[in-house]
Amino acid sequence: MVSKYEIEENKGTGGYCAVLEKDGQHYFADLSLLPVVGPEFMVFHSDENGNVEDWGEIMVRRPFAVTRDIFIECANEFLSSDIC
Repeated sequence: MVSKYEIEENKGTGGYCAVLEKDGQHYFADLSLLPVVGPEFMVFHSDENGNVEDWGEIMVRRPFAVTRDIFIECANEFLSSDIC
């Protein structure tokens, strides 16, 4: 599912990010290594350019690592869920 989106390295957080689209709504997804909690995948409402419109997390997961494959796995989970 996520393969059609451009996944970028997030140099500010040391992880990966992408703008996802689900049911016509855009979302900014980010997988980062946070100092206090460790790896965290978060999804926020955004515009089509990835500018976050609301910093309230729609989805949060704490996977075991920060890799491109883990990002894709978490993003696909979000896209196939009823969460939004």
